Amino acid sequence: MEITRSLSDNKKLLQSLFSKHAVSAGLSMFGVQCCLMVNSILAGKFFGGTGLVVMSIVSPLYSVYAAIGALCGIGGAIITAHALGSDDKDVANESFSCAFFVCIAISIIASVFGLIFQENLLYILGSSEKSFSEAQAYSTVYIIGGIFTALFYMPYHFLKLTGQLKSLILLYIAMAAENFFLDWLFCEIFQFGMEGIALGTVLSSLITVVIGFKIILRDDEGFKLVRKINSYEVRQLFRFGTPSALNQFLNFARFILMNQLLLVVAGQMGLAIFSVVKVIENLSTVILAGISQATSAFVGVFFQERDNESIRQIERQAHIISFELIIPIVIGVWIFPDQICTLFGVSNSALTSESIKIFSLSLIPSIFCMILTSYYQSTKFTKLANLITAGRGFILLLIPAYILAPQFGLKFVWYSFSIAAVGTLIILGAVLFFNRAEDKSPILLLDLNGEKNGSYISFSVKADLAAISNSVKNIAEFCAKNNLTNKETMLVKLSMEEMLVSITEHCFENDSAATIDVRIFIIRKDSHLMIVMRIRNSGKLFNPIAYYKKLEEKFADDPMNFAMSDSLGIAMISKIAEVHYQSTFGINNLTVLIDKQEEN
Repeated sequence: MEITRSLSDNKKLLQSLFSKHAVSAGLSMFGVQCCLMVNSILAGKFFGGTGLVVMSIVSPLYSVYAAIGALCGIGGAIITAHALGSDDKDVANESFSCAFFVCIAISIIASVFGLIFQENLLYILGSSEKSFSEAQAYSTVYIIGGIFTALFYMPYHFLKLTGQLKSLILLYIAMAAENFFLDWLFCEIFQFGMEGIALGTVLSSLITVVIGFKIILRDDEGFKLVRKINSYEVRQLFRFGTPSALNQFLNFARFILMNQLLLVVAGQMGLAIFSVVKVIENLSTVILAGISQATSAFVGVFFQERDNESIRQIERQAHIISFELIIPIVIGVWIFPDQICTLFGVSNSALTSESIKIFSLSLIPSIFCMILTSYYQSTKFTKLANLITAGRGFILLLIPAYILAPQFGLKFVWYSFSIAAVGTLIILGAVLFFNRAEDKSPILLLDLNGEKNGSYISFSVKADLAAISNSVKNIAEFCAKNNLTNKETMLVKLSMEEMLVSITEHCFENDSAATIDVRIFIIRKDSHLMIVMRIRNSGKLFNPIAYYKKLEEKFADDPMNFAMSDSLGIAMISKIAEVHYQSTFGINNLTVLIDKQEEN
């Protein structure tokens, strides 16, 4: 059946919304990565090369707690997004609570084991007798406070679901400022040594966790902690969080093996260079992880709604934004390598400059790897997400490095990052090609059955009565083209007109320049008719179902006034169709579902 793609432009709302989320995710992730960069910069300034070596040795500890945070934060957010897409706030609260309690439990276990095996761990990470005391001082404080590193990932992911973007940005930019001030205070004023940097990081993380959870729990559109947790939710948490947790755990293992390789190839100087390379990698993570993680919330909800067109728009825009931001970073590294080395107080700048220039080339293919990983993770193709993670971040990185670097020198360690990213994409392409199916799209693997068996329109309408009236006429034409009966057409027209008028009056007041995003999907199969109407807008939050119920209670003994109220249309629609409302990403989402057997 022919699909009518649009009556007018419907991309503006979604593009604008995703851009805001991508910017907020990037800026908040920038705050997180600034903490790591500030730690390295101040370690180099206060403690010289020894400080950078210690940062390179202990940095895998961050990966351990980041893995726990990613497992619970991303995994929990994806499950919660699916629940919101199914209009089940109770399950959403249960998923949030499960992620919170599991995060605490695993973090405590990790800290206990870290303290017990601390000495052996530091030597495995590449510590020498010369650097051991400083590394031990730093790691002791960090391991004890590691739970806060894991927990601050949860507000980062869940605030995006509630659409509290300003709070998200302020929270994590403030964390960077707090981290810088506390590091400086403990090292410059109190002369604590390397443990001062760790203490500043732990305290800034603690502040972020306390404020972040207060924001999530106090808001009506936020989430609530509940005690109802079962084994199924925990299994789902591990399922959806595994790719992100695996990435961090592989980073931990990669650090150990890479540090050992660098010590063999270039000695302590190799570790110092690696510390600078990691800062460039972390900077790229601000963009790539920020944007890819911004897509996961959208994709999770849209995937559950089976809104393929919106998913395509999100993925397309994510790749475009990533390229627009990553390419300038690569160019900047190639133009200003010496200045970057000076910033970190690195000697032997020629070798370090060459290293960061070679490494920066890997950022371009990494765009596809990271965005697709997040996509497959959100759409239940966990094995593909794990394949990309393991290939790019570990297997295809370390094998070339260990083969090439001892024979041809240090620079081939950095070439291995590009080999890993490109090689992973080639393997992914082969897997997708040999497992292709007619009912799935080639890369995104979207279910095409609905599009093949149905028809849809997707458009935007201005928030004024005249525009709504015209849109209803177009909807009637769409219904006629799809052979709906007069009764069915009237149901669709009435539902859409009543909802659009109600939204205009309550969400936008007299703002006629605002637009409302509309999508109508008609599916026929075996004499079964399903009509799905989805309405989104970024106006004032308004739940028409709750509004209708409130008025119904108010006029329980006065049916005449209730009949004259502006909720009558909603009452009529509720009797002939299922009506669902939810606030996702900080905008209004209203769905009307008509499900019936067609008459012969």
